[in-house]
Amino acid sequence: MNLKLVRFVVATSALALVTLFTASCGSSSSTKFRVINASPGESNFDVSLDSKVVATNIAYGAATSYLTTGSGSHQFQLNLTGSTNSLLSRSASFAANTQTTVLATDYPAQIAAISLLDDTTTPTTGNFRLRLINAAPSAGAVDAYVVAPSTDVTGVSPTVTSITFEAQSIYQSLAAGNFEVIFTQAGTKNVLAVSGSSALATGKIYSVVLLSQTFGGFTTAQLSDN
Repeated sequence: MNLKLVRFVVATSALALVTLFTASCGSSSSTKFRVINASPGESNFDVSLDSKVVATNIAYGAATSYLTTGSGSHQFQLNLTGSTNSLLSRSASFAANTQTTVLATDYPAQIAAISLLDDTTTPTTGNFRLRLINAAPSAGAVDAYVVAPSTDVTGVSPTVTSITFEAQSIYQSLAAGNFEVIFTQAGTKNVLAVSGSSALATGKIYSVVLLSQTFGGFTTAQLSDN
């Protein structure tokens, strides 16, 4: 099962008031969020919340650390690093006691903000949990294989099928060990990207993101969700 997410498309200079996140207005509880630069060809950007810069110089494929703020309504903005040139400006309402990943995705001319609610449920003993995200506008739908390093997926069934652009899989629970993630075009064994070997530890939660490279091809980014 794949979770399709609401997409908000804006022109680079547009200013509008659109809710990005599920609201829990009026709560005094805190919430956490992070932002990933997943827009191929986009310059480094800064993240502002309520006109205060909270993270700077976020390069393509990189993410901020988790930032803590109060729940409720905020003004969320992305600017080119060191500039007042706004890439995206939105009214954002953060739900209480949640953890959210925001993808700044699609190509720069139609940059969009996609909100992903992180599932921070503790993995069962000896296991890790892993979510797969398709943030590659040039990929189309993809299958994902979570396999031992150097596995030939020719005779292997995908772990997750048909993850469409700007969608995520459910979190997979697997025994801790060395793994790599292989993304293929959906329904084929045509490999788009291989994450490379990574030791995925017991008790940890991860996300692996498929990205389009600026000048063609694909790459991946691995993030820790806890």
